Amino acid sequence: MDHKKKYLTFFQDVTLYPEDLASLQPRCWLRDSAISFAVAHIESKLILPSHSHVSLLNPSVGFMISFLSPEDCLTQMSTYRFPEKELILVPISNNTDPSAPEGGSHWALVVYARRENVWTLYDSLGSSGGGGMLAPAQALAKRLAPCLGHNAGHSVIRGECPQQRNGYDCGVKTCQMIRRLLPSDVQGLVGHPEDADQWRADILGLIQEMAAGKD
Repeated sequence: MDHKKKYLTFFQDVTLYPEDLASLQPRCWLRDSAISFAVAHIESKLILPSHSHVSLLNPSVGFMISFLSPEDCLTQMSTYRFPEKELILVPISNNTDPSAPEGGSHWALVVYARRENVWTLYDSLGSSGGGGMLAPAQALAKRLAPCLGHNAGHSVIRGECPQQRNGYDCGVKTCQMIRRLLPSDVQGLVGHPEDADQWRADILGLIQEMAAGKD
């Protein structure tokens, strides 16, 4: 991507370009930046004291973790205060190439629940294996487990979640699953919790509104 061209807007550490908005149209593969924006929007609503036990990582952080040494992971993840968290949500892709941050062909969600001491993979392609997500989920769990402050395991089970019926809505389904798992008192979220096309339209509208405010 040519980052010299004019961006449309930015939110937190996510910069959005015209092609990111185009990917929010129906029947399009969501670009990483569009997913990162949606996740950052959700994270920005975790503002009440009752939300302090939840940690939602941006996809770029989940991607970075995959390539850190155990020692570097312990150091760099210390700022997230994982030992204080009861619920940790990490969107991941099947990208295994650190030189291609926009690579990969499928998204899913990995969640750690401290009470049950279990990692769960929510994959909108289910157990079909079409996305090849179990291996990267296990790798993430193994890398993050030492950062949790107790004897956390790193085996991963599959959880039930809404399934996609096409080859392009995995990013949408991942973001919708995040919303399903959040505390019920989280307010102000944009993005339909079930309908994929409406979710796209809602997020696109939010970005366009922010871009208009930037001008």
